[in-house]
Amino acid sequence: MDIATGLGLIAGAIVLVSLIMMGGDLRMFLDMHAFIVIFGCSFAAP
Repeated sequence: MDIATGLGLIAGAIVLVSLIMMGGDLRMFLDMHAFIVIFGCSFAAP
C-alpha cells in the first residue's frame, strides 16, 4: 500500500471523528441518495 493511501485514510477518519465531536451525528453521514450515487457510479465506471 502506498503511503499516500494510508495518510488519506487516516486524514479522512480524523475529519469524520472531528465533525462528530463538534456536535454532529453519525446519521448525518448516512444518506441513501449518497450511497446510490457513489456506489452506482463506482459500479458503472469501467
